[in-house]
Amino acid sequence: MRKINTKQLTQIKSVIKNGKKQFYFWYYCPDLQKDRLRKFSDTEAEAKVLREQIKEKQVLGPSAPITGNISLGEVCGQWIADRESAMNGNRITEGTYEWYKYLVEAWSPLYQIPIKDLSYKDVQSHLDNMDRSQGTRIHHFERLKQVISFAVDEGYLFKQHETMIDRARPPRGEETEIQIPSEESVAKLIGACSGFWKATVLIFVSTGIRFGEYAALPWKNVHFNNKRGSNRRDGYIRITQARQKKGKIGPPKGKKNREVPISEELADLLMELPREGEFVFPLPEFNAFATRNNQWGHKQNSLPRLRGSEEHKMMTDQQCWSQLGNIIRDNHIDWPQRIHCMRHFAVSRMIDAGWNVKLIQTRIGHKSATLTLNRYGHLMERSSFEDEAQDMVRGLI
Repeated sequence: MRKINTKQLTQIKSVIKNGKKQFYFWYYCPDLQKDRLRKFSDTEAEAKVLREQIKEKQVLGPSAPITGNISLGEVCGQWIADRESAMNGNRITEGTYEWYKYLVEAWSPLYQIPIKDLSYKDVQSHLDNMDRSQGTRIHHFERLKQVISFAVDEGYLFKQHETMIDRARPPRGEETEIQIPSEESVAKLIGACSGFWKATVLIFVSTGIRFGEYAALPWKNVHFNNKRGSNRRDGYIRITQARQKKGKIGPPKGKKNREVPISEELADLLMELPREGEFVFPLPEFNAFATRNNQWGHKQNSLPRLRGSEEHKMMTDQQCWSQLGNIIRDNHIDWPQRIHCMRHFAVSRMIDAGWNVKLIQTRIGHKSATLTLNRYGHLMERSSFEDEAQDMVRGLI
């Protein structure tokens, strides 16, 4: 089989054709993936323009017809290695890298297909058979699109191949409604807790910090306004780090540090906590609510040690919820979701208090006010719903 010359682009030459001088050049066509084609023009200037256009297309995918036989699996492997390099260079977090890896590995049933032969039907069929939510399917598709773009940059595909799977893009489903616990439920939970766990609930519902930021909060970032001669007992916390997956510490989501004020009540609770290690809310030494089966198959209470007495580890969200969840169930508290709903509760309180969107965005650590509006805009609309009609006629009648 003849090897296609993908580099072919000759100089412009002239020829007398039908008694008229014309200009031409030989070239390889990226669209047709054929070489030994000729392009004719009546003027040399027009021929130069056409030649530059074809040259640009050839540069975008210099070796696609040959290396396009590489499989999707090989390209995915190279893309994952590239993302790992980005993680090692601190351009993305370890959590982001693990998430990308998980999303791309879901395409393993299609790994044997040469990437140039990958069709939107293959992608669409695989997405339809995924037992995932619509939002997660979109995430899987977007990562595959990034792999396709990577293949173009590496010369495995032409630029025009970037849209090869666009028809398989999953439609966006309806936005999941935000679940917010009632004030009554939150007050009941705070009342059912004491000490460490009371401070835990109060910091979530009064500041809106994320769990990872809570788990990695060091004592050095907690500041109290209890100077001599001052009547103030509040303070603030600095969010500079967060717990990442696999228990490592990294920057907070959005990679922006911020300061968050804390109330007098929360400050009092924090001052009562023991300072035994680096973290304000370390993993408890024992899990008092754990149970296990004995040799007769009967459940008995146990106190498994979660850490050594001298160790000071960060909690996971599952470990935190195992304690709070039991308190909620034991006190028959109506609770919509797990820990993250307390962040939504905090934002709803900020909106009810009349905070502007820029201040809310800063306090909760969103990258932009647009993100805050997209997530919580409907709550802002409802906060003034009852007064809107009256505002429109005030002063007119």
